[in-house]
Amino acid sequence: MTTYDPKTWGLRLPENWHISEVHKGQPNQFVGYYDVLGWTVAISSNLFAPWNGPVGLSIYVTDEEGINSACESDGITVDVLRSVPLGEARRVIADIAKQVREKQGSPNLPQLPRRLETPHHYALVAQAYIQAVEAGRKNPILYLSQLWDISKNTMAARIKKAREMGLLSGEEGKTANRLTDKAREILNGVNPDEPPY
Repeated sequence: MTTYDPKTWGLRLPENWHISEVHKGQPNQFVGYYDVLGWTVAISSNLFAPWNGPVGLSIYVTDEEGINSACESDGITVDVLRSVPLGEARRVIADIAKQVREKQGSPNLPQLPRRLETPHHYALVAQAYIQAVEAGRKNPILYLSQLWDISKNTMAARIKKAREMGLLSGEEGKTANRLTDKAREILNGVNPDEPPY
């Protein structure tokens, strides 16, 4: 495994964190090391996963202090596990994952107000959702919530409302997979609720 140079993308990595080049030449595994009560703790995440949290945790002995700690405690203890800084690691991972998404070339999403009020706003949301689905995003709602910097619940509510407004269609009970004619008309500046004079 080779180490990826974060300077290539201008990433600001905290001390004791690094990115490994393990997936198609792109930074994938983000790993941070902590000294916890004489043990070394490695916390890892996949920067291209549709979430912002750790996916791996390793605890091991690396030096004399760790060996002494292991001998005294007869191995890893509950105190060691409770002292693992998962909250701090989650914050670091979320920050770097956001930087990677920006450098990766996330789609140019339209700027929307915090509160969506017009059919055009919801048509833009529907369009972005379909683009994410067609791009093969496994969790398009989470993906868009991260790009728009809103909660997953808010994004899900917006998609639901767009579907209720007749802007998205698909099989009942399944993921919407296409824009409706009404959505296309709104995006093209036509008001589908007015007669075509």
